[in-house]
Amino acid sequence: MPEFSIATVIFAIVLIWVLFPFFFPISGIYKRDVDDEYIQFEQFGPIVTGKRNVDGGNQLYSGFQNFIWLSLKRRDYGLPALIAQGFPEVIAKKLNGSIVAQMKLRRRGKELVGSFIPQKILFDESSIRILSRHYQPASLRHYARANLSELPTLKVEAKKQENLPPLAAKKIQRKNTF
Repeated sequence: MPEFSIATVIFAIVLIWVLFPFFFPISGIYKRDVDDEYIQFEQFGPIVTGKRNVDGGNQLYSGFQNFIWLSLKRRDYGLPALIAQGFPEVIAKKLNGSIVAQMKLRRRGKELVGSFIPQKILFDESSIRILSRHYQPASLRHYARANLSELPTLKVEAKKQENLPPLAAKKIQRKNTF
């Protein structure tokens, strides 16, 4: 019976950990079962990033895929989005880009099921200080992989297209100036 050294076993475990996401990727767009909440996940090996656009900003996720488990931290960006969550502008400037929640998910086929753990942030607006940050009890989250045909059309793109000038029937040919 061959003998394996501890270094060989550790190398094999790390190799399996790095290669597992290539065979069972998390990458894609996931829809939360309750809302019209879409998160787009991308990954390189076990490193996972995600993005969710919200009114006035976005939420960026980063973390690791450990076999079938996914551990992520969420950072909120955008002053209008933070103000809409109830923070005064001076506190929103301090919180912009900081970690405000974490998620622990488990992969089940084309679904991600797990918990969302938000932070309760206490602040003093008069002294512009954040007094404390504590993680709250977890709430259940369930995401299913979405098809591109299910995604809602963006109203912003329609507004941008309305403001564009009409296309010219003929392109103007420009001559070289040198």
